[in-house]
Amino acid sequence: MTSFEKMMKKKLEQLKANILSKMQKATYVPEEEKADIIDLTSVEKIRDVESIISSIDVDILKLIEKALEKIEAGTYGYCENCGVKIDKERLEEVPYVRYCVDCQEKIELEEKVAKLEKEEMTLSSVSHAFDEVSQDIEGEDERETEVEARIGKGVTEESEEEEEGEEVEEEEGEVEEEEIQSVEIEEEEEVSESLRKKIEQEVEEELTQIEGNKEEEEYYQEEEEEEGEIKRRGRRKKEVAEKEEKAEKKRKIPAERRKKEKEARRSKPKKRADIKKKRK
Repeated sequence: MTSFEKMMKKKLEQLKANILSKMQKATYVPEEEKADIIDLTSVEKIRDVESIISSIDVDILKLIEKALEKIEAGTYGYCENCGVKIDKERLEEVPYVRYCVDCQEKIELEEKVAKLEKEEMTLSSVSHAFDEVSQDIEGEDERETEVEARIGKGVTEESEEEEEGEEVEEEEGEVEEEEIQSVEIEEEEEVSESLRKKIEQEVEEELTQIEGNKEEEEYYQEEEEEEGEIKRRGRRKKEVAEKEEKAEKKRKIPAERRKKEKEARRSKPKKRADIKKKRK
């Protein structure tokens, strides 16, 4: 386990302890106050608080537990989607994060599209339900008209003509209503189609932007790697030159020593001859 993983483990354990403490405080009711909680409103408020806290904090606790398991398994700090190593700055900010920046953006975008599609399906189902209700109402009107026509058989010819005129008017009204409904359905279909195209266009634009950012990052990363390689080569050349210079100096020292020793040997006979001359 690296020093960074040890630090993250300590941070995750501290977050876990803080959440558990907060949950305990939120749901704790002192003994002297329990007797005062009589009305159902107070009880419901306490239950609402507990459900809100548990729904948010339990999810975070699960992520923390998973992150701690990854640290123990030696897989902490890698994106669950693409396997790329997550930046340390991102992990320090959110220790239980599961994805890298690119995958997180893609997942959020997919969730947004799914939500919009769900809303679109809800709108279409509402329009279908409206059509069914309209058809039921029309059927009831037709049945009532038939009943009235049967009851009115005993009336005079004038009343029959009037009833026929009314039936014609009703039929014309039904036709107009059907035409209006068909126009409304066509308009709703056009709106849903334009909405779908707009969503697809937004998704394509965001994906293009993500790919462009990724290519730009890869380009800058390659440039940095090339600069680093040039610097490393320069350092190597410098080290080689320094080593060669040291080796040359070492080679020169024995040569100078040998030269001095030869000169010393040559000077010794001269000194002896000078001493003999002085003695004579």
